[in-house]
Amino acid sequence: MSEADKALIRRVFDEMASQGKLDVAYEIYSPKYIDHQAFPGAPERGPEGAHASIGLMRTVLPDLTVQTHEMSAHNGLVACHNTWSGTHLGEVLNIPATGQQVSFNALVVFRVDAGLITERWSIGFDENMRRALGLKFKWSSSKSSTPRTGGTL
Repeated sequence: MSEADKALIRRVFDEMASQGKLDVAYEIYSPKYIDHQAFPGAPERGPEGAHASIGLMRTVLPDLTVQTHEMSAHNGLVACHNTWSGTHLGEVLNIPATGQQVSFNALVVFRVDAGLITERWSIGFDENMRRALGLKFKWSSSKSSTPRTGGTL
């Protein structure tokens, strides 16, 4: 099943994210799907959530491409290290479009059951996307945790 699970996840990145074929969500995501880090404004559940999350990402980066570097599958879990790239042409997180090329890495983990995607977690996706869009966060022990904006990576 590991190879079939990996092929299923490749469809997320190749067909949905990179090619914009969002309706693939209704073929590959379970009705009980849960996204533990849904895109802001997208539902967390069902194929509709995956459709909306990737659709919103493509609104922010209309020429979005996702390159998968590594993929590992074991016992129904598929982990992927990939790079998300595109031109920032849509507002997101109150950041107006900059017209700049952005690129960021992420580790995304999916659970697959009975040939459908049932859960998703991401590590670094949110923070790395914010950094690529120009938001900077200062790690400190001070009580202020207000994000700083501006600058480049």
